[in-house]
Amino acid sequence: MKRTFLVLITATLLAGSAAMAQDYRRDAPPPYERTHAWVRGERVPVELRGRDHVVLDWRGHHLRRPPSGYVWVRDRDRFLLVGKRTGRIAELAEVR
Repeated sequence: MKRTFLVLITATLLAGSAAMAQDYRRDAPPPYERTHAWVRGERVPVELRGRDHVVLDWRGHHLRRPPSGYVWVRDRDRFLLVGKRTGRIAELAEVR
C-alpha cells in the first residue's frame, strides 16, 4: 500500500514539473508581435480573437457586415475580418 502511494505521488510530481517546464521556456516566441503586419490568409492567434478585440459596432467603424462565420477584430490601427473557426484573415481594413 505504501509503495503504491509513493509511486502515485512520484508520478504526479514528475508530470506536474514536466508540464510547468513546457510553459516557461525562455526561447518560446511570443504569440504575435505588437508591430506585426497582418496579411490575408494568415492565421490570427486565439488571444486576438477573444472578447476584448471583437468589434461589435462594425457599422460605427464603417465596416461591412461580417458574413456568417466571420467576425471583425481590431489590432491597433487595423480591422481584420477573421473566420471564427479557422482564425484566418479574409479581409483587412484601416481604422478611420
